[in-house]
Amino acid sequence: MVPLSGEEARGGQVATEADTVSLREAPRGVMDSGGPPAGGQSQGFRGFGGMLTSGPSSLEERVAGVEGWAGSWLSYAQQLFDVSSDEVLKRLKLALVPFQGQEDAANDFRTRPDFYGPFWVATTSVLFLAATGNFARLLEMEDEQSFKSDFSLVSVAASMIYGLLVAVPLCARLGLYCSGQSVDCINFKQVICVYGYSLTPLIPMSVICLVPMAVLRWIAVLCCLVTSLAFIYGTLSADLAVEAPSLKWKVLGLFCGAHVINVMVYRIYFFHSIN
Repeated sequence: MVPLSGEEARGGQVATEADTVSLREAPRGVMDSGGPPAGGQSQGFRGFGGMLTSGPSSLEERVAGVEGWAGSWLSYAQQLFDVSSDEVLKRLKLALVPFQGQEDAANDFRTRPDFYGPFWVATTSVLFLAATGNFARLLEMEDEQSFKSDFSLVSVAASMIYGLLVAVPLCARLGLYCSGQSVDCINFKQVICVYGYSLTPLIPMSVICLVPMAVLRWIAVLCCLVTSLAFIYGTLSADLAVEAPSLKWKVLGLFCGAHVINVMVYRIYFFHSIN
């Protein structure tokens, strides 16, 4: 009698070659043909790679997939923040040295205004103004142990920078409305973008004001003011002369007043207890 194997002794069946699974050839996902499932069964396995590539492949497609006002808002916000680091750096350099390439810069700000740079310039300016104001007081105190940071400078700087960043374009828009002109005759995205980048000279100015010399601080403040206004004039004056000629100097004067408030509040209020 031929001895039975273990499987046959337990009443099982002997595994044939068709029932075995080769470890050399791993099972692969089968792409579904897209037709209706036969016999009411579920669709075939698509494979992990197919699942990854089945969704939207780009930000534009994902934004387009959102419906209603949320999709419109995301699409609009994407345009305002669609700017590369190199472009932001180029605009920051132009704001610091506004006497070269003004015509090309004006065209660039007109066609592709962004809010990414102005937001970070304003935020950095708030931090630098508050920090340097406190640090300058520390440097000039004889008893450093009794020094206490004035955290109210943060709220003053934030109210001043962000408040004017919003109030200046709104006042310009209100001036257009009161004059009877169309509020759409001025590109306000360009106005906000240019004004935001014009705050860039505040950052090096605040660093220079750490030097305990009153004359040097006043020179830094005046240079900051001249640089910011030269940048605004070079990038906006030509467009304002075409879009709203009757309000050109009023809008530029509004920008001038806003920057005078920024630098004078910083120089006088932040350093009122020292030189």
